[in-house]
Amino acid sequence: MKQAPEPELKDYAHRSLYAKPETLDLIREIAFKERVSAQALYREGLFLMLRERGHYKDKTVDDV
Repeated sequence: MKQAPEPELKDYAHRSLYAKPETLDLIREIAFKERVSAQALYREGLFLMLRERGHYKDKTVDDV
């Protein structure tokens, strides 16, 4: 089965994230420990928030 190509950066919208320094430090620490990017954690959080509110029921975190 042929895999779909990875989306390019231009396929995403950009928004700045404002958070307390302690929060951003924790995100960086978790990302390092889990060997993932902070961006992946942000997307996971957005996905969970949207699902909790009844959206993205038929999608995965990769669709965020």
